[in-house]
Amino acid sequence: MAASSRTPSRWNTCVWREVKQMNQERPPGSLFLKASHCMKELAAHWNSMSKDEQEKETVDAIKDLEDHHESKQLALHNVPLNALQDIQKSLELLDREVQLLF
Repeated sequence: MAASSRTPSRWNTCVWREVKQMNQERPPGSLFLKASHCMKELAAHWNSMSKDEQEKETVDAIKDLEDHHESKQLALHNVPLNALQDIQKSLELLDREVQLLF
């Protein structure tokens, strides 16, 4: 696997970590927040911090985000399984329609 050309930025790392934390605090069964839903608040918080604070806040999370990106690249995708399930569902629907005709 080719190595990534660059590491995630501190800003991207902060957004990823904060959104992940907010979603973990949400009640079970509720919809997940997306970064775009809370970007203004995150940007205001980020801009209020000094460069040292930004670095301290993201130093550990950068490695976690890199690991997350790597695991997504290495993960097996279940496309054939999804296709099989789609075909099975379509055949079941067709079978029902044929049975209704006769």
